[in-house]
Amino acid sequence: MAFSFSFTALALLISSLAAAFLLLFRRTRYRRMGLPPGSLGFPLIGETLQLIKAYKTEDPEPFIDERVARYGSVFTTHLFGEPTVFSADAETNRFVLQNEGKLFECAYPASISNLMGKHSLIRMEGSLHKRMHSFTMSFANASAMKDHLMVDIDRLVRFNLGSWSSRVLLMEESKKMTFDVAVKQLTSFDPGEWSENLRKEYHLVIEGFFSLSHPLFSTTYRKAIKARRKVAEALTAVIMERREEEKEGAERKTDMLAALIAADDGFSDEEIVDFFVAILVDAYETTPTIMTLAVKFLTETPLALAQLKEEHEKIRAMKSDSESLEWSDYKSMTFTQCVVNETLRVANVIGGVFRRAMTDVEINGYKIPKGWKVFLSFRGVHLDPNNFNDARTFNPWRWQSNSVTTSPSKVFTPFGGGPRICPGYELARVAISVFLHHLVTSFSWVHEEKDKMVFFPTTRTQKRYPITVKRRGVRLVRRTKSNTVLLSGLSGSGKTVLFYQLRDGSSHQGTVTSMEPNEGTFVLHSENTKKGKVKPVHLVDVPGHSRLRPKLEEFLPQAAAIVFVVDALEFLPNCRAASEYLYDILTNANVVKKKIPVLLCCNKTDKLTAHTKEFIRKQMEKEIEKLRASRSAVSTADIANDYTIGIEGEVFSFSHCCNKVTVAEASGLNGETVQVQDFIREYIKP
Repeated sequence: MAFSFSFTALALLISSLAAAFLLLFRRTRYRRMGLPPGSLGFPLIGETLQLIKAYKTEDPEPFIDERVARYGSVFTTHLFGEPTVFSADAETNRFVLQNEGKLFECAYPASISNLMGKHSLIRMEGSLHKRMHSFTMSFANASAMKDHLMVDIDRLVRFNLGSWSSRVLLMEESKKMTFDVAVKQLTSFDPGEWSENLRKEYHLVIEGFFSLSHPLFSTTYRKAIKARRKVAEALTAVIMERREEEKEGAERKTDMLAALIAADDGFSDEEIVDFFVAILVDAYETTPTIMTLAVKFLTETPLALAQLKEEHEKIRAMKSDSESLEWSDYKSMTFTQCVVNETLRVANVIGGVFRRAMTDVEINGYKIPKGWKVFLSFRGVHLDPNNFNDARTFNPWRWQSNSVTTSPSKVFTPFGGGPRICPGYELARVAISVFLHHLVTSFSWVHEEKDKMVFFPTTRTQKRYPITVKRRGVRLVRRTKSNTVLLSGLSGSGKTVLFYQLRDGSSHQGTVTSMEPNEGTFVLHSENTKKGKVKPVHLVDVPGHSRLRPKLEEFLPQAAAIVFVVDALEFLPNCRAASEYLYDILTNANVVKKKIPVLLCCNKTDKLTAHTKEFIRKQMEKEIEKLRASRSAVSTADIANDYTIGIEGEVFSFSHCCNKVTVAEASGLNGETVQVQDFIREYIKP
């Protein structure tokens, strides 16, 4: 035993001496090479653990501060398995960024490079990168914004905010919003099941960015690779379909996909997929984080929030409720831009970038050897008190009073710089500004839960920043007389066509899926020729998208009747979803207590292959019976519905409901709406 102990102690002593010798040898060798001063830390791991530990806290600055105080703003370290020159110096960062492709090249971790794809923008070099970078910027510049993007952004922000009620995880909701905007820009697709599924897979792809780049050693990376394949398959299917449409002479769209297909170079499907995957990173990760943190900082700075509200209420006062923001409105948001700038500076969503020296490079008397990595810390520059007064305090007014100690263009680089500056930076600014506009003019909110920021692997809040929201100025609550009829049902059932038929006798063909309620008070079109006084109807077409259904809750307190529209032509694939939605309405407290009558309107019954109203009624009764059984098996605490329906021990029938449920047929496109009008007039007397 004694011999064994002595041998172990000797082995440990030799190992320690070897490690110490290696450290001393490396330091001496690197000093002779003319490198910046610094410490390489432990063999192999260097100072990686110290960096990660610091960035997983609310205050990662000590990692930079301690080394800057000891060595200066440019120092040598050892990160992620490689010797690295760390720069928190604005001039050095600028020099490296401006010499991209000449003295330095991109050096992303293998996990990011692999998941992005070999044809992504981050892996392109030389003239190809320059051309594709310019191409991307052309779809996100001021001209594109004025032409169509501003309207799309405004509409999609409203669409997403329209689904908010009570408690919201702001980070998650922001990601949905910006992802929808990007998908629209790339493919012209509005939010729907396809884009939602793509977003969920993309989340897994992002998760794998900062994992070990080998599926055997990392479950996260393995899941990311699998999700990346699904994303590629979904995008490839869209690309192939678009190519077929263009062969058949369909009208060419104005999105990025159309431009890539029409390009002289003839991009392959794989190249387009890789290109899109990289673009969606900003849409899913960076822009929504800035949105979330802007709200966080404003919530913690009431004076700034008050000034921002004042600016946006002046803009909103010049517009009707449904009127979209225009480019001129965006350009008038001067204080908003101060808020955005300050959020970018303090948050540092992109904390820095890696580059690799292509040759031996000398900067400020120091040498960076060929093959060495350089980390350009934007965070270190933005939070340096030599560059910004009171640098670690959120102060949007600094951008008004010129309290930046040097030229902002030299020290403020939230989107990078040089040839690889983020091509979507203007689009990101617009999206954040439009979001803040609709947030402060539509909601008040309270942040009730402590939620700290962390900065590794990305900048975020740990709990996704939960807030409790309250909608401002809902006009319906002030209505005294109940002449309100709600049109509800799944997306695509034909509610909007019925709305316009009842209003003015038009089919209003070619409309897109409703992003927000269509609302109007009018005499029914068929009654315009009637003599005498006719009571107008307040008709509300509530969007059927699953994320906007909470909108219905706002209108139910004043509803005199509900028309639930079902597509009789495409009924069977949607039977389950339609039955669940109707079940939720029939068990709602407002509907039950006030006994609000419901018309089950079977739309498009003029088509030969449409199902009859009797068939639809029976199938929906069967589905609701299944829902009664499954939901009654769930504990009371988990049931979202306010009341149960039906008679215990009997198979469900609509006749068992405490409110009256009737079934009717209609054809919105052909104007066959007599049964719907009769139902409305039964409960809203002329």
